[in-house]
Amino acid sequence: MQKDQPGSESIPQPLYSDNHRVSFNLTLIFALVVAVLGLFSGEVMLLFAGVGVAAYTWFTSPRRYMIYENALVIEYGRPRTKAIEFSNISHIEMLSLGIGDRLRVVLVNGKRTMVMARDLETFRKKLDEAMDRYQGQNPQGQSRNGGSQQVLNDRIVDAEGGPDFEGPSEC
Repeated sequence: MQKDQPGSESIPQPLYSDNHRVSFNLTLIFALVVAVLGLFSGEVMLLFAGVGVAAYTWFTSPRRYMIYENALVIEYGRPRTKAIEFSNISHIEMLSLGIGDRLRVVLVNGKRTMVMARDLETFRKKLDEAMDRYQGQNPQGQSRNGGSQQVLNDRIVDAEGGPDFEGPSEC
């Protein structure tokens, strides 16, 4: 159980959080083994390669996903976190791939972020609820994408003729 700390009531708590689907990072362990082998064998390149891959893996592999009342926060290896405000999210999609289901968060600028939470269905439901609540409280953010696009049957239509990130339109 977490003890109350002075001033802890001012720190917002997530509405929902879930860990990354894979808790055991095999790439990080292999990279550290390569670095140790490089250290003991005197191979400087092997040491740098192992440390480099380990650092890259640490800072790019998600650990935890948290839903707040106005943002989705992805926690990577400390100290890196990535906060995606709901006003910057165009839409979310559930992808069913041969290697497992994933949630794709598409931003207004076209960038995409994959979410692989352990309980993906519950995470999607909680994220949808939080985004709907956010849109209800922020009428200016009623459109998730700045107001230039409309969502029709889970397909994005750009009313201003901008780039089509979902492929050619069939209109």
